[in-house]
Amino acid sequence: MNTSKTIRTFNDPHRRWTIHQGDVQHVLPTLSSSLYDASFTDAPYGISFMEKSWDSEIPPVSVWNTLLRACKPGAYLLAFGGTKTFHRLACNIEDAGWQIRDTICWLYGSGFPKGHDIGKCAKSWEGYSTALKPAWEPILVAQKPRRGTFAKNAMRFGCGGLNVGGCRIESTGGTSRSPQAAYPLNQDGRWPANVMLDEHASQELDRQSGRSRSSRGLRRQAGSNVGNDKTLGTFRSRIDFVGGYNDDGGASRFFYVAKAGAKERKGNDHPTVKPQALCEYLARLILPPQRKTPRRLIVPFSGSGSEMIGALMAGWDHVTGIERDPHYVEIARRRLSDLGKGSAMPA
Repeated sequence: MNTSKTIRTFNDPHRRWTIHQGDVQHVLPTLSSSLYDASFTDAPYGISFMEKSWDSEIPPVSVWNTLLRACKPGAYLLAFGGTKTFHRLACNIEDAGWQIRDTICWLYGSGFPKGHDIGKCAKSWEGYSTALKPAWEPILVAQKPRRGTFAKNAMRFGCGGLNVGGCRIESTGGTSRSPQAAYPLNQDGRWPANVMLDEHASQELDRQSGRSRSSRGLRRQAGSNVGNDKTLGTFRSRIDFVGGYNDDGGASRFFYVAKAGAKERKGNDHPTVKPQALCEYLARLILPPQRKTPRRLIVPFSGSGSEMIGALMAGWDHVTGIERDPHYVEIARRRLSDLGKGSAMPA
């Protein structure tokens, strides 16, 4: 971790974003308590990726504890992690006082094998390597302890729920209600899952699954039996509903698919940039409903700004980033400024 305590602050002229250039351990204590509705971060994985010094260790418990102080009760935290070290990341976040709620699996098909061929040094070991091809990353879903029930916390502090209605998976069938819900739903699409795909993973999944058709919309009355007595079991519905989605396609239609823009990496040399569409979707998932006061998101380890940009595109009113590397801060400022000028996909 950088030991410099110098902090520089850059603000958007339109007051939509702020970037603090400095070490998170020094910036976080300067921020107000219980100010932010959620946090979204691609923190260091602790694997020295590409021999980068900033990725030499996982953020310690003290960082996540100070972040906890800056967030409101019930605030959600989304944190990317590495497959080899995210268990340590989860422990540090949990030890800091956050509650682990879930882990999202982001599957991608564009990973490049980085294992070493043992056979080059030992002929009898031909065909053996030191690693598997990377094809997924975990995204930890944590929450600052609530005050009371979910509903009471949401009403008092303005945060604490997942935006399922705004993140439903689009369906071509047009069914607006689900038999798994305890109440009627007013938006089309499937309930978002804790698995997300990129386009490559989506195509490969569809190739293996082939095409299938979902059940047609069937009307069921309250009190009727629902479920297949297998994965869901059988239970009685509490409402009248229309079940099924009446669509067809590959298995990827059950999951959110992040489609990468062609210009995302132009002028950006950060080695771990996340897809913009994925960042926007995840930021929308933890976005509270509209209100009179600003909905604020904090992004520690903001890098070149992908999570910040995704959050603004998702509808957050104000986003605060923290990044110690001046080079990445400059890239983030340019990308955020381009977004403010109306660029459809920030370069």
